Amino acid sequence: MSEMDQSVSAFSVRVESIREVSRLEYAAREAGRYPVHIRGWQCLTFGDLFDEFAAAFQFPGYFGYNEHALLECLQDFFDEDIQYQAAASGLDLIIWHADKVLRDGNGLQGRLDLELFIKILGSAVSEIRSPKAIRSGFEPVSRSVTVYLQFDDDDAASDLARWTSAGLRYPKSDR
Repeated sequence: MSEMDQSVSAFSVRVESIREVSRLEYAAREAGRYPVHIRGWQCLTFGDLFDEFAAAFQFPGYFGYNEHALLECLQDFFDEDIQYQAAASGLDLIIWHADKVLRDGNGLQGRLDLELFIKILGSAVSEIRSPKAIRSGFEPVSRSVTVYLQFDDDDAASDLARWTSAGLRYPKSDR
């Protein structure tokens, strides 16, 4: 798994209500982007997270429900999904209630799980950002991918600190 380019972060942090962040989805569609939202409250464990991503991205039935399969299916989605390819501006991945993601892991294991998830997302984003030959009929272009993390609870600062301690890098002006 390749490391995410730390000099250019794809993550954007929003401390707002879901209603406010859901406007991103509508704005993305209007701008020709492909929005996908993940329900953080459905991602308490890695098993839950795999289920949520499989449903949101419509992974094939052979999806292996492990970190390697998640990365591979995300990369395949970016290479092969016709609707995504038609959204020439790129992808917006919106994770609602990011404070709940992988929350069932305790102590060091919980931190390691979140760290692995951040690396998987970073690798997938790096893959799609690099121009390469993609499905025939579409130009090989570098597409933008933005991952929005939505926090709306009273502990947004400590929730964000949990993500940053696990390796999240994002432009500080986003918050």
